[in-house]
Amino acid sequence: MNADDFLKASSGTQPETLPANLDVSVTFAGSGDGTGDVFDVRKVKAAHVPDGQYWTHGGARTAAQTDAQLGCHSST
Repeated sequence: MNADDFLKASSGTQPETLPANLDVSVTFAGSGDGTGDVFDVRKVKAAHVPDGQYWTHGGARTAAQTDAQLGCHSST
């Protein structure tokens, strides 16, 4: 795998103020599959996420904790 195998992310035009809820969608590179969710912007802004962890609806989690919760493949 090389860098060209990944889609490039770019930001769109930013609104002056963010809405109360933000819809985020992701399409996996090389497939028509993806995922998404709606986030409460106020809660996301207030969350403290330590280095090496990710914000989730269940609180901050490491990649390994998220993998275990979802039954995903290894995060290593």
